[in-house]
Amino acid sequence: MIAISNQPKVVIFDVFGTLLEIGKQHHPYLLLMRHLRVQGRQPQADDSRTILTFDGSQAELAAHLGTTVSADQLATCEAALQSDLNCIACFNDVADTFAALHQRGCRIAICSNLAQAYGAKVMDLLPDADVYAMSYQLGHIKPEAQIYQYVLDKLNLAASDCIFIGDSAYADRDGAKAMGMDGRLLDRLNGQQLKDLLADVLLGCCCGTL
Repeated sequence: MIAISNQPKVVIFDVFGTLLEIGKQHHPYLLLMRHLRVQGRQPQADDSRTILTFDGSQAELAAHLGTTVSADQLATCEAALQSDLNCIACFNDVADTFAALHQRGCRIAICSNLAQAYGAKVMDLLPDADVYAMSYQLGHIKPEAQIYQYVLDKLNLAASDCIFIGDSAYADRDGAKAMGMDGRLLDRLNGQQLKDLLADVLLGCCCGTL
């Protein structure tokens, strides 16, 4: 059971696995990295972070990593990416949850570890957020403090004013708690929905207004 919290001024959401799902994943960036390995580039420990903080296309990312890919290889990566984009959809509880939060005066923020190629699609599907904190735009990933701090600064809020919801214990719940936010872990694989984590907000008093 969720403890009753002070009424939040913003609810911050992770994206994939929380608000959006990819019906069938085609892993375009993994495919790109495989092509780069064939070219002789060895995998690095920080490759995942580099992908998530680079604000550019797949071809530009390959060049940034010191390697080029052929036109045919790039075409396979872009096809995989387009297949991913075509399969992205909101979970069926997102629209109602957002509407209920807005009715109660809560702001909504999006905070995601996200490769640049997915950014436009995410914002197209989730147009009603007050703030978007995308790793590829900010150069930081969760659970680095800077990405959470960006949201606080943009909304001029204290961490104690925020609930953070995501499906990663490490990046979403624990990272947010380390900032002083109310971090809550969403388990959609076992049928949990957003309303289950926000029962104290959606069924209680109205959220504090800014």
